[in-house]
Amino acid sequence: MTSTGRISSVNGNMISVTFDGAVAQNEVGYAVLGGDATDDSAQRRLMSEVVRIRGRNADMQVFEDTAGLKVGDVVEFTGDLLSAEFFGIFPDKSPDRRGRIGGPDRKSEDHPV
Repeated sequence: MTSTGRISSVNGNMISVTFDGAVAQNEVGYAVLGGDATDDSAQRRLMSEVVRIRGRNADMQVFEDTAGLKVGDVVEFTGDLLSAEFFGIFPDKSPDRRGRIGGPDRKSEDHPV
C-alpha cells in the first residue's frame, strides 16, 4: 500500500513533506503539481526521492523543476526505492568483481586507461 503526504515547505529542489503511513529512506515519491491526487485532468507528477526522515516528516529531492509547487500540495509515495541500472550503457564493458567498469587492469581499444 502506498502512502501520501502534503508539502510543508519548498526550498529550491528540496521539499519537506508531512506524511501518513510508512515511508522509507530512498523511496520514490511524486509531488503532484496542478491538482490533488484525485484530479487527473491538469496534474503533473514530479519525481522525487526521500533523502531524510524525521518522525512523520520527510525531506525529498525533486528531480524536475519545482516552479509552481506550494505548501499543501499532495505527494504520492510509491513504496519503491530509487534505483538505476547501468549495464547495457557500456556495451563493450562489463563490471569486474567489485562492480567497477573499466579500471587499470581492464583496457579497451576505444577508451585506454
